[in-house]
Amino acid sequence: MGNTRLLKSYGHALSLSAALASSIEPGQNQSGLAIDLEHQRLFIGCRNELMVMVDATNGKVLAQVPIGAGTDSSWYDPGSKLAFSSTGQ
Repeated sequence: MGNTRLLKSYGHALSLSAALASSIEPGQNQSGLAIDLEHQRLFIGCRNELMVMVDATNGKVLAQVPIGAGTDSSWYDPGSKLAFSSTGQ
């Protein structure tokens, strides 16, 4: 990514350029992106039926979980501290 993109919310700024420019292997073809601002975690829904959790400060993949096929959206609920991915299955 050539430009640095910042997500600003509640007085915090997270640099997404490092995280999104990094590899999200084993995830491929990302489709949805959600963020946990409190813990600076990105949840990325991928078309190869994985959701990967990434440290938003350095781009390191921290975890992966299987999801259904056809993901097109990801979101995070700070109240329940759960990440979700909408899929076709």
